[in-house]
Amino acid sequence: MIRRHRIERIGLAIGLVASFAFAGAQRLAAEEPTYNELQRQFESAYAAKDYKKALEVCEKLHEARPRAVAHIYNIACMNCLIGEKDKAYDWLEKLADAGYKDAEYLREDADFRTMHAEARFRKIADRISGKKPAKDDDERKIKKLKEDKPKIADAKLSPRDHAAKINELTQKLMSTAAKDKKKALEFAMEAHEHARALETMAKEDDNADPRLAQFADARLGLTAYNVACMYSLLDKKDEAFDYLNKAIDHKSFDENIVDQIKGDSDLDALRSDARYARAMERLGEKVAKPDPRFSDDNLPDVDDMPPEKRGEAIGQIAQELVNAGDKLDADEKLAKARVALAHAKKLMDLDDKNPRILSVWSLTNYNVACMHSLKKDADAAFFYLGRAVDAGGFGRPIKDSIENDSDFDNIRKDDRYDDLINRAKAPAAPRQRRSDPEPEPKEETVDPAWKVTLPKKHDASKASPLIVALHHYHGNMDSTTDRWRKAADEVGAILLTPQGTVSMGDGMFHWGRDIDTIERDVMKAIDKVLDEHKVDSKKIVLAGFSQGGWATWAIAARNPDTFRGIIPVCGRVGPEIEKDLEDPDAANLRVWIMLGEDENSSVVESNERAAKVLKKAGARVKSESYDGVGHGYPENHDEELVKALRFILD
Repeated sequence: MIRRHRIERIGLAIGLVASFAFAGAQRLAAEEPTYNELQRQFESAYAAKDYKKALEVCEKLHEARPRAVAHIYNIACMNCLIGEKDKAYDWLEKLADAGYKDAEYLREDADFRTMHAEARFRKIADRISGKKPAKDDDERKIKKLKEDKPKIADAKLSPRDHAAKINELTQKLMSTAAKDKKKALEFAMEAHEHARALETMAKEDDNADPRLAQFADARLGLTAYNVACMYSLLDKKDEAFDYLNKAIDHKSFDENIVDQIKGDSDLDALRSDARYARAMERLGEKVAKPDPRFSDDNLPDVDDMPPEKRGEAIGQIAQELVNAGDKLDADEKLAKARVALAHAKKLMDLDDKNPRILSVWSLTNYNVACMHSLKKDADAAFFYLGRAVDAGGFGRPIKDSIENDSDFDNIRKDDRYDDLINRAKAPAAPRQRRSDPEPEPKEETVDPAWKVTLPKKHDASKASPLIVALHHYHGNMDSTTDRWRKAADEVGAILLTPQGTVSMGDGMFHWGRDIDTIERDVMKAIDKVLDEHKVDSKKIVLAGFSQGGWATWAIAARNPDTFRGIIPVCGRVGPEIEKDLEDPDAANLRVWIMLGEDENSSVVESNERAAKVLKKAGARVKSESYDGVGHGYPENHDEELVKALRFILD
């Protein structure tokens, strides 16, 4: 079986630019298990060796996410374990069709031990290990051009003719490189062939002018250098270094070649590679060893797959990071974010001018920057955040995303932060576009949506408490429902999870910055629940995490008579909220503040000020700080949420 951590690594479920229409959606989650609940049921059944039950649940998981390779794999496992080998083989064939690559894991998996010795199993395993996607025309063209053989040895061309051809082709590649790098590479290679023909003429003609050999050497260096630049721009590093070293062998074309290489942005893709330092050492230039944190060469290996599946993989990982909350530490989250970045890098290799791909490149770099900031690695955070800014952002102005994202609280006091914000404010440079440009992806404002979850032992004839839980930036109502469901069940409360109305794609949302709109939408959802269910209006609790925590403070400060209490988790309290908390009715609130010990100091200080205002007014306030936690829930969050709810409701 592929266990959970492997499922998260290879799962393919959410589309690259999918925008889920949740408007008005209200599902009684108590009647239908969520995806995460099904996953837990599957793992429990497997652990209990109830393979028929595990198969039944896994088939439901597959229905929910038919493209998730892990579920195809596990259905094959369960069929093998219950003796249905033919069905197991059918699913293994589907696994191979889906692009699964880990033949070694398949061959070692004990779940298939009854099939390991069979020729049919070995054939499928061999197919998985040897399957390669077909190369497209452009890739075949580049491979052909890699054959470094002089193809031009036309005796009818004089040295002057070859020199003229080199100049003509060099001009063509310079005018073409910005819009068609592959075509520019063809021009560069052809020019290099003319230079090699010149070299041949100089070597074979004993009576040739000595200046011809010098001229040929310079042109060999120049044309090899241009080929290296084109390969570098195409991120073909092996070939780029091959030709860069050829250029260094014939460096007479540029007496300032060290400065030329150091200042040429065409070679930027090579600088983080250790071979760059070795090449420069040949010229007597010492280069510091590249920092592996900033090198795309060190990104995780990812499977070959079509672009649309890469998009799905990126979306799936983004959703996993959202759903993980504090279940994963910063290192584990960073590892996941880097897998998404590796997929995005593959997309950039295909077309680094496509607006949608640039948007994904920006988003994945942004997420890696978030994780480095949470790890308090400012250098890495600013590096990846800078790339996100340079790529143009991924929807709303990226400056707004950075300024409203608490993941960056650890770097806001760094001198580089203001410089980066100023860069983000600047209008994006015009992008090279195709003749049929695609529209820029934009954030979409959607209708308010929410989910209502009834407790397991709900008695519709009795008034129940109501918990209103608000998600974080990049969150959604589903992940928030999963986070709060157990605690709500424990206190017998109806759970309402509203969703932000700004769609970021891939099933992620945020609340925007207009507190008037947020307040209206949340209060409207509460009124709807009060109309449709029997609720104890004196026991309504408002809670939220991160951006949802900020909204919790703001809405409660404006409507203190609506709520019995609030549970803000890592939510910043702005000065305007502090002023609203001076309302005499706020003294009736019960407040349980949840903060990580390693939370950003500005968030902690703002909560301390708010607590002081409320305590002075006579409110019941309790603040909990959790060891080893930064911007997130404590590890035993279910237990802590129940404590907080009992503090407010009892």
